[in-house]
Amino acid sequence: MSDHRPVSFHIKDANISCVSSDDMNHYNIDNKVPLWSNCDAATLACYASHLDKLLQDVAIPYNAVVNTSRDKAFLADIDIFYNDICKCVVKATADIIPLRNRPVSEFNVLG
Repeated sequence: MSDHRPVSFHIKDANISCVSSDDMNHYNIDNKVPLWSNCDAATLACYASHLDKLLQDVAIPYNAVVNTSRDKAFLADIDIFYNDICKCVVKATADIIPLRNRPVSEFNVLG
């Protein structure tokens, strides 16, 4: 996680899996960003524990992970797996890590 705003866009006639706008809004509520530098050891331990619990509910697509043929049939499973992991990180961060308001202006630069 960082203080960068997520970017979204639409590509016509493309079948691309992505994190839903609801999940992105959860990350970027009221332009708040995590203050990692304000976390003490106890907060980081709580974050790690919370994230661990959330990740335990993520279904691992065993065939897609261990298959070395790079079969395109497994791409959707890998996308879902990736997005589920990202959702856990976003939720754990929003639930545990202190946030600060980030001012929004036309001069904010991504990257």
